[in-house]
Amino acid sequence: MSRGGGRTDQELTPAERRELLSRLLRERTRRSGLSFAQERLWFLHHLAPGSSVYNVPAAVRLTGPLDVGALARSLTEVAARHDVLRTRFERRKDGPLPVVDPAAEVPLPVEDLTDVPAAERSARALARANAAAREPFDLESGPVWRALVLRLDTEEHLLVLTLHHIVAEGWSVALLFAELERLYAAHRGSGTGDGEASPLEPLPMQYADYARWQRERWRDGALAGELEYWRRRLRGPSATGGELPVLELPTDRPRPPVQTFAGAWASRRLPAGLARGVEALAQSEGATAYMVLLAAFQALLHRYTGQTDVLVGSPIAGRNRAEAERLIGVFVNTLVMRTDLGGDPSFTELLGRVRETAVGAFSHQEIPFERVVEKLQPDRHLSHTPIFQVMFALQNTPRPRLELDGLAPGRLLDPSRVHNATTKVDLALFVEQVDGTLEAGCEYATDLFDAATVERLLEHYQVLLESSVADPGRAISRLALLPEAERRRLLVDWNRTAVDADADDRELPVHELFERRAAERGDADAVVFADKRLTYRQLDERANRLAHHLRRLGVRD
Repeated sequence: MSRGGGRTDQELTPAERRELLSRLLRERTRRSGLSFAQERLWFLHHLAPGSSVYNVPAAVRLTGPLDVGALARSLTEVAARHDVLRTRFERRKDGPLPVVDPAAEVPLPVEDLTDVPAAERSARALARANAAAREPFDLESGPVWRALVLRLDTEEHLLVLTLHHIVAEGWSVALLFAELERLYAAHRGSGTGDGEASPLEPLPMQYADYARWQRERWRDGALAGELEYWRRRLRGPSATGGELPVLELPTDRPRPPVQTFAGAWASRRLPAGLARGVEALAQSEGATAYMVLLAAFQALLHRYTGQTDVLVGSPIAGRNRAEAERLIGVFVNTLVMRTDLGGDPSFTELLGRVRETAVGAFSHQEIPFERVVEKLQPDRHLSHTPIFQVMFALQNTPRPRLELDGLAPGRLLDPSRVHNATTKVDLALFVEQVDGTLEAGCEYATDLFDAATVERLLEHYQVLLESSVADPGRAISRLALLPEAERRRLLVDWNRTAVDADADDRELPVHELFERRAAERGDADAVVFADKRLTYRQLDERANRLAHHLRRLGVRD
């Protein structure tokens, strides 16, 4: 096939061929539109402009002689391969329009921190990485991702990648690392690499193809059955429907009228033997580790709130097509795990309910969560997310590693070290299987919770999970929740009311003892609640007024 000037595709230079392919793909993307997840993320982005809530940060420490040029060329080639990394989202009257920009060099700035005192260098690098993770994106002008290298020493660097969720998620980060490894090895010491064959196999499709396929399935009615399933599961607390329950967790502060998405991260390593206990219980009950961990989390939420209708969001990979497994993009979907905890079931009974819920949810996972929300039209409140306010995920794949040629393997830094300081829900529990153990991480709304409260929640989760594994036949109301130190503090130490009294005081009734203290310490605080205080004298006066009022009503000793 010839292109202007009578030249065939075979006669084009590699750079011209890339530009031609980029233009053709750009036009195809215009016709395809956005996926449902992208459409929702675009809407949410404009609902909270300037926020980093949908930033996906990835930072990895690189030890060894880093070839920054080879890394930059590798990043550029990854962007050339994946149209979605070169897509902007123009705002039009009829909605967002995806526009794929031509392949171009990906900037890779290098910030030198070697002049910082060695003892402070790592902390400075982490602070800079967190600042990069929290810098918002402009989806209309692009780019939708960025890269940064922090040089701590001649052979010590920190690579910081930040991608907007509209083009990537956790799976995409692992794919990006895998492609970087092969491309870096090819480009290392090879100059520009222009015209050289890529070591990567051609992609079977682009993300825009997936978006078009997804919308075609929706228009064809292929997902009608799945939508009906979720409509039945989430139609409300009664047969006639109604508003879904809001999970009212005890918080350190009242819920603000408008959700700010400000968040933080806390984590806790669980005992090594607990992972084995979870697996053993799952096998004995025909369940999975995910189901055991989710059941324990929902039992904890029930114990905290007293509510028996508990809804928890749970993200899944959403890559149901083989072709999608190699694409960078946003495929993640969300399922709603709605469980009935009524009747004070044993943990084994609860696990059976969770198993039934999870099997049903995973069997109807193809429909995008965005379509479910759209069809259900739940009551909207700016103070919290619709349908569910907490999330749970089990991360049972190894944390992504980046093994660049000639460098020591680097593992993705934990969110406790590099985080975008936001949260999408009130509370999200992530349990990760690490080297045969379990690590529980919690992303939480700082508008609602203090760090100490969330750390205590993680400890309670561990104790309840241990109790569930040790005695799954016990009712969930009787499962241990408090660690021994906290149990003793609440039930023993704070209840030690026995005190030595003076000989003259031992025969006096309580009200006379109090009057004596009021006379001695009248201006001292006797009661403190929030910002209100009562002195001993004020409390004694109120008690006397109440006593006289009761006597006038006829109350006698």
